[in-house]
Amino acid sequence: MTLVEYLDFTLFNVTRSFTHEDFTEFMFSQSAPKPAALELMTRLSSLGRWRMMTMNNESAELNEYRVGLFGLKPIFSAFVTSAYIGAQKPHQRFYDRALAIAHADPERTVFIDDREENLAPARERGVRCVHATDTDAVCAGLAALGIRT
Repeated sequence: MTLVEYLDFTLFNVTRSFTHEDFTEFMFSQSAPKPAALELMTRLSSLGRWRMMTMNNESAELNEYRVGLFGLKPIFSAFVTSAYIGAQKPHQRFYDRALAIAHADPERTVFIDDREENLAPARERGVRCVHATDTDAVCAGLAALGIRT
């Protein structure tokens, strides 16, 4: 579903006092960096020991915008987005497709997410998980898995 299709379905199914463009501009303007998280991910990526990917539920347009805005291409090798794979977290199909795309063994995979409900399906597949309540929690969770940050 494109962003326009999604907005037509969810927001513009009734007459609004603003346009698609107005709303899209507003939505994109809400994208704010998390400097500590970006610094941590950059540091982990620079070690070259892991293949790092993102997994998110968003439109292709918003994903491309954020990848560019936050300079994510040098950090992550792939961006698994619900818009591209036709499934959303926390549905099991999302994780199955992401693991297949990455050709990843669940037991050798670490999934970091800020929502516990998104971690449960990954755990069911044998993926090691870290609940990202903040950057310190991520570092502690990775350390518990033997990953030094």
